Amino acid sequence: MKTHYHYLHPNHLAVLRVSAGEISIALRAGFDPDKIYFHGNNKLPSEIEYALKHGVTHFVVDNFYELELCDQIAGELDTVVKATVRVVPGIKAY
Repeated sequence: MKTHYHYLHPNHLAVLRVSAGEISIALRAGFDPDKIYFHGNNKLPSEIEYALKHGVTHFVVDNFYELELCDQIAGELDTVVKATVRVVPGIKAY
């Protein structure tokens, strides 16, 4: 896994990470937090907080609850989330 990061980092590419653990690995490999996008559904509040405290502000959000949760935690930490809202046409939530 670390080889993956060492290839991407020098080539100025961004990565999508889906957990605090994956974010931690990318940061330890020297990745710029601004090049890490926190993706994935059902993000835990603790994972959102971890990401924001470590400078990861790009989030791909799947629903209004997650958007509000990111906004709330970012407000508590006096930072801003750069959110991309994932929209899947034709999919109904029940």
